[in-house]
Amino acid sequence: MKPPQSQDDADSPLAGVHVVDLSVTLPGPYATQVLRRLGATVVHLEPPGGDSLRYGAPASHAFLAQGKESVEVNLKDPSDRRFALRLLAGADIVVEGWRPGVAQRLGVGYEDVSARNPAVVYCSITGYGSTGPMAGRAGHDINYTAASGALDMLRPDGMPVGDLAGASAAVARILAELTRAARTRRGRHVEVSITGTLADWVGALGGRDWRQFAQILHTPHYAEYPTKDGERLVLGVAPMEQAFWENVITVMGRPEWAALTYEERRERHDELTAHLTEAVRELTAAEIADRLSGVDTCWSFAREPGTAERLAGRLPARPGAVPAVDEHGARYREIVSRQE
Repeated sequence: MKPPQSQDDADSPLAGVHVVDLSVTLPGPYATQVLRRLGATVVHLEPPGGDSLRYGAPASHAFLAQGKESVEVNLKDPSDRRFALRLLAGADIVVEGWRPGVAQRLGVGYEDVSARNPAVVYCSITGYGSTGPMAGRAGHDINYTAASGALDMLRPDGMPVGDLAGASAAVARILAELTRAARTRRGRHVEVSITGTLADWVGALGGRDWRQFAQILHTPHYAEYPTKDGERLVLGVAPMEQAFWENVITVMGRPEWAALTYEERRERHDELTAHLTEAVRELTAAEIADRLSGVDTCWSFAREPGTAERLAGRLPARPGAVPAVDEHGARYREIVSRQE
């Protein structure tokens, strides 16, 4: 069940490729927007009411959604689920961004889709990977950067985000061109601009209206707090996640604040921040972990750079020796000389 193929022109190595996006907010929708800009057709299966960014950060959503097709589905409804599976069965690529196991519980996991579409490329974007003690924990960008050890490096004199972003964009473009080359038997020269990639990232946050996106994260429950023993607790509860807020504020000693709406929390920003600062300062990291591990909410500790090597979800480790300069040159020159 695919829409008409897009034109296979020079800028569309993924022309004819059909993507179905089950994700919301930023990571999945940005990934599928990259695929769309490389020529793919993207259908976004949005939850009832639509992606929350439509309302919280409309400029960001406009960038992420442009050129896509939106279909509202309630995957908890059996008829909608059957309809969604028909769309997924016609996809070349499926992207989802739930916590591990959620897609399966909703009946749209890899096994459900591949049973109908064995050739599907099914991508799951997770916060902490699908294995390990953090796999099922809720989280957002601030938690992932904290847990990875990258939080302290995200400043102008820290992590070179532009270089790494450009490298990631280059991988995406190379793979897209590799897909076309496999189909057309002809390669292409591609160019990726680091500055242009960063400009796309700015666009994904709303461009000139990027403060809409930043503002929705300026809350007492999307911040870091020092513990009694010198660790840093990082809360990453997004504005519309009422249940996560209820859980964290209850275990942090103020259950009477659980019903506060996002607007009320913003109005009482200083009061709530002061309470969380004091409450966290009175507890050790172990005591906080004991409390928060028993509830469903978004939290992590800020790790030092280089201390999170064993986190799940990283690229495969392929150990190898570092070669000396021209270590293999003689062998390859000999091979070439034999071919002449």
